[in-house]
Amino acid sequence: MKITLVSPAPSPIGKHLYVYESSGGMPPLGLLYVAAGLVEEGHDVTIIDQAAEGLTNRAVADRVIQSNSELLGISALTSSALRATEISRLAKGSNPNIHTVMGNVHATFCSDRILAKYPFVDLCVRGEGEEAIIDVVNALERDGYRQLKRVKGVTLRNREGRIVSTEDRPLIKDLDSLPIPDRTLLPHDYHIKIGEIALRRGKFTTVVSSRGCPFLCTFCCCHILCNRQWRARSPENIADELELLQSQGYDHFLFADDSFTVNPRRAVKLAHLIRKRRIEMDWIIEGRVDSASREMFQEMVRAGCRLAFFGMESGTQRILNLYKKKTSPRQNRLAAANARAAGVDIIVGSFILGGPGETFREMQITTDFAKHCDIDFAQFNILGLSPGAPMWDEAIAKGYLDPEQYWESGVLAANVFPDSPPLTRIRDIARDAFMDFSLRPRYLVKELFLTLSSPFRIRAILSSVSSLPHWVNLRRLYKFVVPPTDESSSTS
Repeated sequence: MKITLVSPAPSPIGKHLYVYESSGGMPPLGLLYVAAGLVEEGHDVTIIDQAAEGLTNRAVADRVIQSNSELLGISALTSSALRATEISRLAKGSNPNIHTVMGNVHATFCSDRILAKYPFVDLCVRGEGEEAIIDVVNALERDGYRQLKRVKGVTLRNREGRIVSTEDRPLIKDLDSLPIPDRTLLPHDYHIKIGEIALRRGKFTTVVSSRGCPFLCTFCCCHILCNRQWRARSPENIADELELLQSQGYDHFLFADDSFTVNPRRAVKLAHLIRKRRIEMDWIIEGRVDSASREMFQEMVRAGCRLAFFGMESGTQRILNLYKKKTSPRQNRLAAANARAAGVDIIVGSFILGGPGETFREMQITTDFAKHCDIDFAQFNILGLSPGAPMWDEAIAKGYLDPEQYWESGVLAANVFPDSPPLTRIRDIARDAFMDFSLRPRYLVKELFLTLSSPFRIRAILSSVSSLPHWVNLRRLYKFVVPPTDESSSTS
């Protein structure tokens, strides 16, 4: 079957929710995994990355139609949901016979609503898509609906037009069994961005070494998606992929795991294997502060770890408890100190402001706390809610949030929780915090010294004007960190 997979560009709200911007900067790794399985089954697969190619919705749909594709698969997050449905509408309008399938987080948590509102979307895949999409394609090639209703993990319409969901598909236990993604399907140059700092140097990609999260953060849906099950690829399987990437000319990558350091022993074993196989690439991780020992980071730095991102979230224990982080401000400080002592070149701390019932004093404690952590970049996010996260469900249960109004866009918590501080005040605090953090004389001197003594930083700076130290480009960075004031622009 001729298949086109599309990664829609995020709408503006998506850009302030993540420290790593994905609008054209990072490859759609999930679609690469889906494509790898389909290609292995003998199907003809094309991937369109809307953001990377700078295409309009119409241009994407035209590409799909011109390719004579029989199936359009779209990966949709809440932040890209409206673009995903519009591309589906345009494609179906031009070719009523094309099968339109939507997957990823938005399709998992909003499948009924999608099919009820949009008749041009034929089917939603819930949960992991690699095995499900193969079953869907096989069913379509055989006998359509009669076979589709036997596919696990999908939501579709029956012959009478009623929306039905099949039983959930079990999670993929053996991640080593999945074929390595073929990155030649994406002939674009990618780079990682921290705010507006673009680390443009050589070939960049992303790698997943594990899936899932065993924790219960209330602002996140990851543990719901994976039933709190954390599954890991073997270090040998990961090293095989890294050797392939190195042979293809890649020189740095991001481990796009939900939490790379859940199992420190595994992280150390992988670091040893990277060195043993002489894989010489720089890499980036996202980790939890309660699994961030100095010894682990020392081994990772020796193997090429150059940047560590920590979701610190708050400087007050009450707010950390509210988010069910199971961490403490002390652990936040210690994680940064350990990473610094081990020689990590760049340390990023991410914080959330505007939680339900969070006081101005608590937000001030958090912004002051950031200045006392040994981090190089502080990300101040304003709390957003989207389908699937426990806090989204809480707001609905308490009558604060009308899901019909926000299920396709998400919403800032300050716009729905009555005990949240006003959004304008939260913005002011975030703006002041960012400027105060970035313009401290001692901080600037420290960052200059660290940059001059870091080959990784120097290479990053020399590779692109946009990757100058972030205090040089404060205005652009600030636009990334703090979302728009009016509700319509912040949730579109």
